[in-house]
Amino acid sequence: MVHQDVQVRQIDLFPTIMDLIGIRYETQITGKSAKPIIEGKVNLHRDAYMEATGITLPNKNGWLAGIRIDNKFKFIYSPFRDDIEDELYDLHKDPEEKNNIALENEDLIKVLKNKIEEMKTEKFVGEKIDKETQKLILKRLKTLGYLD
Repeated sequence: MVHQDVQVRQIDLFPTIMDLIGIRYETQITGKSAKPIIEGKVNLHRDAYMEATGITLPNKNGWLAGIRIDNKFKFIYSPFRDDIEDELYDLHKDPEEKNNIALENEDLIKVLKNKIEEMKTEKFVGEKIDKETQKLILKRLKTLGYLD
């Protein structure tokens, strides 16, 4: 039985595929197999960390970080600017994310910011890549048709 209302993450795709086809791997990765969820053995949401950074947003003042937790709340904030309003949405009551409830939930915002700090990657917003790596990335994106 598949639980369609259970939140998983993009980083769970690789370990899930490997688990489903029965291939073991030694490399340590962040994601976890969703096979137990697919088989109905586990019914727990996985908190999803997100960030908008990098080559398309070269100035860190525009970078955003966020978390989607319990498949209920989605929180987004700017880690480098205080003048950008925090966003918090109750996805059960407001699935289209039209009603920002951040101002009336300051305690929850503090908890979610702390959770983001615990979850974020080692290469969180702001880590520069060298020019040669950047050239390779741009070339690959052009080859794939993402850039002109």
